[in-house]
Amino acid sequence: MLAGLAGGTARPSAAQTGSGKDAPLTLAPERPRPGRPVTVTYDAQAEGARLRAPGALELVVRTQRPDYRVRSMKKDGARWTARLTPDSSARFLRLYVQSDSAQDRNGGAVGWGRMLYGPGGSPVRGAHVARADFLREHRENAPDSLLAEAYRRERALHPDHLVAKAHLRALQAEGADDARADSLRTAAVLGEIDAARQRHADDSKKLREVQRAYYALGRRGKARSVGATLMQEDEEGPEARLAAFRRATAEGQRPARTRRRVEAFLERFPNSFFEGDLYESLFKKYRDAGLADSAHVDSMRWAGRRWVAAEQVNPARAHGQLARALAEAGRYDAGAKHARQAIQVVRSQTPTEYSFFKTASGWDWAPAPRTPAKRRRQARRQRGKHRAVLGRIHLRRKDYAKAAAVLARAARERPGDGSIWRALAKAREQAGRPKRAFAAAEEAVRRAPMQRANRALFRRHYRRRHGSTSGLRDTVARLARPALLAERLGRPAPPIRLTRLDSSGAPGRTAGDSLRRPEALEGKVLVLDFWASWCAPCREAFPHLQAAYERYRDAPDVRFLAVNTSWNETKARARRFIEQAGYTFPLYWDAGGRLARAFGIRSIPATVLIGKGGRVQYRQSGFGGPQQYTENLALRIELLRSL
Repeated sequence: MLAGLAGGTARPSAAQTGSGKDAPLTLAPERPRPGRPVTVTYDAQAEGARLRAPGALELVVRTQRPDYRVRSMKKDGARWTARLTPDSSARFLRLYVQSDSAQDRNGGAVGWGRMLYGPGGSPVRGAHVARADFLREHRENAPDSLLAEAYRRERALHPDHLVAKAHLRALQAEGADDARADSLRTAAVLGEIDAARQRHADDSKKLREVQRAYYALGRRGKARSVGATLMQEDEEGPEARLAAFRRATAEGQRPARTRRRVEAFLERFPNSFFEGDLYESLFKKYRDAGLADSAHVDSMRWAGRRWVAAEQVNPARAHGQLARALAEAGRYDAGAKHARQAIQVVRSQTPTEYSFFKTASGWDWAPAPRTPAKRRRQARRQRGKHRAVLGRIHLRRKDYAKAAAVLARAARERPGDGSIWRALAKAREQAGRPKRAFAAAEEAVRRAPMQRANRALFRRHYRRRHGSTSGLRDTVARLARPALLAERLGRPAPPIRLTRLDSSGAPGRTAGDSLRRPEALEGKVLVLDFWASWCAPCREAFPHLQAAYERYRDAPDVRFLAVNTSWNETKARARRFIEQAGYTFPLYWDAGGRLARAFGIRSIPATVLIGKGGRVQYRQSGFGGPQQYTENLALRIELLRSL
């Protein structure tokens, strides 16, 4: 599509841009204009078309980064067409097509790109800058030559386009040394942007361009300052609305204050895009204030109902959260009503992922585009989620037969959710169906073996069925195996180069010895625990790490490496902590935190498991409790030993 993105060709060919006569996707007119209708045609028989015989097609359109719109296409022989009218503020179109379960993105991750044109036949202001954004998005390492060409063309048409000029200067700075790069970024272009800021202090549209130019130069402080100015100058603009929304929903406020600020916001900005989010925040304030107080529950229900009425993005989620909160407060009838409504309003277009973005007049949202097949699977999972809420309400009401029936259907719709199988096991047990309860408990472990509650439930049912826990560990390992295999990461492990920190462990090793021979670790399951002596969760996890180490101390195919990251740490302090605590697992020093960086460790404690083939298979951050830590670690170690 874009020749030279990985090489040095300056300009893409017609075939590669999709503008040739045999291109799968074409536009009429070829030079679309903002605010004017455009017909998009996809030829399924054209050379390069990926979707050869689709039963139905959809066109996915973007005019800015997070803004997705999906339109159905009409069939006309081998061709499919759709009409759209780009917004008057649009500068560039990104397009791709999708069938029920596949997408044609023109050989890349983005699709086809088209600039928009003005009445005179030249690209509109900002079109070449938008094309450069498209180039960056299409290939992460788009050649500077292509980007620079786009910015130069923008400046040739619009010499005063500050964003294009700032990007050009930033490109020049990227290949220079630090001193030269800083000089390039602070040269005349910065003064020009500053002057434009003063000159257009009352023009919101121009100030937003100035803000983008500051961001292009990496001047985030100045960009934020422009944002503050926009809030003051344009009291109805998107920046002012967002700032007012954040004040109204600030954390730590009592519900009464939040309610006053919400009412003040809606009085200032009636019919606001943020209305649903405001009532959601107020609902959560009342819910978190405590459900034992009847007045709080009534206020929570009031806010929840308004959230449901105002919610634009995902009303099913609003119904579901209100249903759960009402059930916790003992309002079972009301909770069941909202759970049923959540199930009813779930449709294939109900998004679980969406993007908010700023427009010239305010804010908007767009769902993440998915193929129809993915939307159907998503809708099925969402129905299962809300149906499980309804089933748990029946369980709370001790209507066990109805709870079992509803939860069984929820489990079919959302089979990977171990908590639903766990609730189903409880409902069947209470309904006097022990065999089916055991089957549900077994399925809970099979689907979500890392959830301790699932294993505890299965242990109880196993003991009841067999009279003891003999063979339980092997049974759990067998049930957990498919899920654990599916969770493996399979990523290459960086070379492990560490210095021994202690004198414990294998005979003959002393402090200062190094672990630098890769063959010493070959064919072993490696357990790397990244820690520091000042880390409270690390200290909490260490007794259980010690227990796991002692369990596998004599296993020839398992090796533990407790790796001090050296973050705000000294060797003396680390050694003193370990000696005082009496831990005996092997300790290593990661000088400069190089190995932690290589593994992408950003917080500690962090545990990394490497399989016998030398690839990273599991990674766990934080400390989730003693049983969760030791049992999950043992399950994963045993699986990797068996491979």
